Amino acid sequence: MRRSPPHTAKRSPSTPQNRLPAGQEAPDVRVESALLPGDPRPALIEAARGAELLVVGNHGLGGFRGLLLGSTAYGVAGHAACDVVIVRGQPGKPRAEVVVGLDGSAAGNAVLGFAFTEASLRGARLRAVHAWTPFDLGGGFEPVPDDFDDQKGEARLLSEALAGWQERFPEVDVVEEAEKGHAVDVLRAACEGADLLVVGSHGHGELAGMVLGSVSQAMIHHATCPVAVVRIDERHRAR
Repeated sequence: MRRSPPHTAKRSPSTPQNRLPAGQEAPDVRVESALLPGDPRPALIEAARGAELLVVGNHGLGGFRGLLLGSTAYGVAGHAACDVVIVRGQPGKPRAEVVVGLDGSAAGNAVLGFAFTEASLRGARLRAVHAWTPFDLGGGFEPVPDDFDDQKGEARLLSEALAGWQERFPEVDVVEEAEKGHAVDVLRAACEGADLLVVGSHGHGELAGMVLGSVSQAMIHHATCPVAVVRIDERHRAR
């Protein structure tokens, strides 16, 4: 779980005030700057080694309608060793809601921990979304019995995945949604206008070091709100 940033203001004396808008936005947060030469993707991945979180802008200029992600953001989201947040360039009016996508895998606790922490820090509601189809009943949560009632059963499995979390975060209001449909379509609709969408990496890609699964790839390309990709490693998968 991420820690709150240190509240000790510090600024590099060689960096002018007007070069650090982050310092102006949050003066109690220590800000340091560095100019990284070369390809920004490996430079940012290396700079974030050992960090808890890497935050990048999207700068998407793709020719395909709805394709919002730039190559740098996509590159670091797919290879960074830490969690990554991609921030859209045109933030909308906050609606005080964080959306988290759950697929029922053993790694869900890492995603939920990030999502609940963000909702608590923001004073926001948490919308937990699980998408399912008739061909994938149970959504990965548990094997389903023969008399499984699709909608009610999926909703019950989602509630079980969330069990215990609201006791740990009593200040967070939770909305549960088990929706029939493809995960990309369901999450894209659910996060419209949200302050943040949280998904897991769940990568099984063939490229060395690539950790993004198909749903997380689609959401960082097409979601209209900031997207947090929670890095899932082998420890999370084994739980």
